[in-house]
Amino acid sequence: MKPSAKTLYACQALIELARQYPTRQPVFIEDIAKRQNIPLKFLQQILLSLKGARLLESRRGPEGGYLLAKPPGQVTLLDIVQALETPASPAPPGQPRTPCANLPVWQELEQAERSILQSYTLEKLDLLTREPEDMYYI
Repeated sequence: MKPSAKTLYACQALIELARQYPTRQPVFIEDIAKRQNIPLKFLQQILLSLKGARLLESRRGPEGGYLLAKPPGQVTLLDIVQALETPASPAPPGQPRTPCANLPVWQELEQAERSILQSYTLEKLDLLTREPEDMYYI
């Protein structure tokens, strides 16, 4: 699976929101777009999809913005991909199904992909994307 730009931008935005999660303070969409260098209109579409998937909450008003709907350790890459990507089909419409389309390898591949995506949470992605100076060792 090659992630789309939409999924990659969603990960950037969600990691930023994960870092703000302990404060439970909403973050303005303009601030996310500016800090993460994401086109604002594109980010609006992405965040609306994530809100529809119940991964985000939004608040209106001068103190409004977006925040994670659940802790970063409970939001997986699989959740994000399922919210944004259309499922792949083994044989696109109009193409004949071949004997190879039914091979168990395709189901195994899909299961492996799901397992890997499920194993990465926003909490884990946050740690993986931090700059070395942001990390503290004891």
